[in-house]
Amino acid sequence: MMSIACGNRIKAINVATMANIQSLTRICAVVDADVDAFLGTKLPDNVFSTDQGDIEACAFFGPAGGAVFMAPLFPPARYTREEVDGMVDDISAVAFAVGRLRLDSVRRDWKLSLSGLPFGASPTPDALNSFVDMHWMAGIIAARSHPDSICERCVDRHFRKSFSTPLGDRDSRLCRGHDIAQLVAIAVAKRGGPSLAGRTVETLLKAALHACRNFRELALYRDLENWGAKAGVTVWHDECANAA
Repeated sequence: MMSIACGNRIKAINVATMANIQSLTRICAVVDADVDAFLGTKLPDNVFSTDQGDIEACAFFGPAGGAVFMAPLFPPARYTREEVDGMVDDISAVAFAVGRLRLDSVRRDWKLSLSGLPFGASPTPDALNSFVDMHWMAGIIAARSHPDSICERCVDRHFRKSFSTPLGDRDSRLCRGHDIAQLVAIAVAKRGGPSLAGRTVETLLKAALHACRNFRELALYRDLENWGAKAGVTVWHDECANAA
């Protein structure tokens, strides 16, 4: 098996579509789920999306869980599991709020700019969240978005509505790994852990799925295994092929 990076999901889907047209049955694509699951977007039958918004989010919300991932980043015995769980909740709350805003922006053509948000530049956190001042963040989003986008007050209102969503009702598929990684880096630094770049955290999240026992828990693993069986390809080998 050879893995080739296509640069972005649109290119990957185009390659897979061309392969289908040419009856090349042993070529498939894996892409970030993005908001397709919520928009009802139909993907070609040889295109598979991540369980969560992207592969980093799969690691954070996956079998190991965010608290298991974050705990080793702090000095030994510095924080209890309950305290780390609280940090994970705050991180997922911000990521969910941004993800929900991203989905609404696509659905309603709000033209919001939500990539690469400067979470680390946020002033003193507000009552909503212990890491980020969401009112300030709403102003940043409104200022950097298209002139015809919705107003800052509307962005702020949508944020607060998302934060009022109970933990059990949040859909983690709306959270993106890039946002999560930035927030993890902030949380660790503010709680006495090492100073980490967001990209470093993204690498650590991906590494968490290198253990095949974790990767095998994903629907993506089973989807690719089933596709391989139909295409006459053995996708997983060695440890990852062992379902025991």
